[in-house]
Amino acid sequence: METETQFQDALQSALRPRRRPLVIDIPMPQDSVPFAGLSFALAELDYLLRPMRARFVASMLRALLTGALAPRIPRMLLRMVLP
Repeated sequence: METETQFQDALQSALRPRRRPLVIDIPMPQDSVPFAGLSFALAELDYLLRPMRARFVASMLRALLTGALAPRIPRMLLRMVLP
């Protein structure tokens, strides 16, 4: 993938439901590897947390209602976990 149009096409393809995994190859400059590593780690967390999202949300709401959690934390976490 080398152009913005190719990236947009790949992104649209990734958003369509499918049964098999999808790989999008995006060439990056050599100095951006830490960001690529962070993206990979976040994708792994998403994969691990997605099946537990109902329990995660319930637990987070309990913590929010009891005052054990700052109001901005659930918004940030929900953006990462929910589709």
